[in-house]
Amino acid sequence: MSYADSLIRHEFKGEVLYTGIIALIILCAIIILSLLRGRYYCNSFCPTGAILSLFSWFPLFAVRMNKDKCVSCGKCLQSCKAECIDVKDKRIDSSRCVACFNCMDKCNFNAISYSIFKKSKSSEENPKGRQTNRRSVISLIVLGILTYPFSRLLHSKTSALPIVPPGSDSIKHFTENCTACHLCVSQCPTKVLKPSLFEYGIAGLMQPRLDYNSGYCDYNCNICNKICPTKAIKPLSLSDKQNISIGLASIDESICIPYAKGTACAACDEMCPTGATHMIKYKNGLPAPKVDNDICIGCGACENACPVAPKKAIIVTSRAYHTKIDPLKSTKSNSKDNINDFAF
Repeated sequence: MSYADSLIRHEFKGEVLYTGIIALIILCAIIILSLLRGRYYCNSFCPTGAILSLFSWFPLFAVRMNKDKCVSCGKCLQSCKAECIDVKDKRIDSSRCVACFNCMDKCNFNAISYSIFKKSKSSEENPKGRQTNRRSVISLIVLGILTYPFSRLLHSKTSALPIVPPGSDSIKHFTENCTACHLCVSQCPTKVLKPSLFEYGIAGLMQPRLDYNSGYCDYNCNICNKICPTKAIKPLSLSDKQNISIGLASIDESICIPYAKGTACAACDEMCPTGATHMIKYKNGLPAPKVDNDICIGCGACENACPVAPKKAIIVTSRAYHTKIDPLKSTKSNSKDNINDFAF
C-alpha cells in the first residue's frame, strides 16, 4: 500500500478524533482572523512570511511612495492586505509588502510606483523602523534557539518515558524524525498507537506513543515499519521486529491477583508471545506470574490483558534505547498466532 493510498483510506475514529479537533480549532481561528483582519495570520504569525521578510530588507525592486505627490488620502492603506503602508509617515515597509499592487491601482495621484530599490536619505523607507524590525526578528530567533532545549522538559520529570514502536531505535531518534503525520496511528490494527500530548514535551506534541490501556503491539504485525514516510520507524522484517525489545515488564505483587488474593490468574502468561511472562509455583503450589526480562520485548500484551484495575498489576516501562533479545531463549513458539483471546 502506497503512502497516498494509506492517507486516502484513513478513517477518523475515536482514538484520533481529538487530533482532528485541534486542527479544526486552529483552522477556525485562522478563518475568523482572516474575516476580521484580512491577512492577519499571514502578516503576524506565518513562519514562512517571517523568513521571507529577511530577504526583503534589500529588494531589487520595491513598491515606493513619493512623499511630494502623496496627499495622505488613505485609499492605499484601505486596499493594502499586508498592512505595510504608513500613511502618516508616507512610507511602505518593503519587508512586509507582497507586491500585490492594489495600492497603485487605488492611488489617484501617481504617488506610488514600482521601481528599482534605492536606499537613500530621501527614501521613503524608515531606517529606524527597519532597524527595530530587524532587532525584533533577530531577538525572536535567538529566543527560539535558547528556549528549544527546554521545551521537552515541560512535562513531569517523574513521569514514565513514552514507549515508541519497534524500529524507532530510541526515543531520541523517533522524536527527531517523526512529523506526527499519524499514518501509523490510523493503520495500527490493535489501535495501540495514540497521539501524545506532553509526554515528549511541547516539541513532541501529537507524536504517537504506545498506550497499553487501549491495545498492544501485535507480535505478528509490522505495518508501521512499512509505512512510516520519514523513517522515524525504520523498516524491519517481521522476524527482526519480533526480536526488538522496546520495554520491560514488571509485576506489582501487592496487587497481582495470585500474590495478593491467593487466587489463580494467568492472563499475562497466556498473552505473552515470547514466554517472558511465565508461571511459577507460589504458595501451596498456586501458579503465579514472573517476568524474564532477557526475552521481554515490551509489547504490552500482558499489561493490556491484566484484569486488575484501575492500576494494572503488570506494567511495561519504556526502554530509552531499544535492544535485541535472543530468540533462542524464548520459551514459546515465535509463531504463536492467537493472542487475542482473554486468558480465562
